[in-house]
Amino acid sequence: MNKQINLKSVRFFPHWDETSILQVTGFLHLVNYVINSQPIINNWVEIGSNLGESSTLLFGFTQIKKIHIIEQSEYSCKLLNKKFENKINDNKCIIYNNFSKKILPSFLDNSIDCIYIDGNHDYDEVKIDIELSIKKLTVNGFLCGHDYNKSWRGDFVPYIELRKRYGFPYRDWE
Repeated sequence: MNKQINLKSVRFFPHWDETSILQVTGFLHLVNYVINSQPIINNWVEIGSNLGESSTLLFGFTQIKKIHIIEQSEYSCKLLNKKFENKINDNKCIIYNNFSKKILPSFLDNSIDCIYIDGNHDYDEVKIDIELSIKKLTVNGFLCGHDYNKSWRGDFVPYIELRKRYGFPYRDWE
């Protein structure tokens, strides 16, 4: 039996400029939209964290109860473990040092309120992330992403293909 898909899809893509506040405000608009739609987020998964900039912002929202960070870089994971040591000890953060396609299947279906994809930007990898994410999301869950723009073909094309296939609505912030 197929699960009724009622998820929402949002994406964030200001054109990257290290000197602009838009990188932060666009992401905060996305998070605010998710939280206004679903006031309690029990499990937020971030695929691709790098140095933890977005995770740091996410921890500022008390509505987000637990953040699962999936990061393939061992260097980044060491940094993130140190940076978020208190959150890990308080059971508000779990860091997985592996590929998302290895970790996502370990989550129960219908258990994640929001998945934010900003990992590998290769077409096949993004497509796998999206396909694995859909069944893990709660019925009213959110599939979010970064760099979903025509200039990032690896992210944009599978996103558009799968959005059309599953028919989920979307909103974006440019």
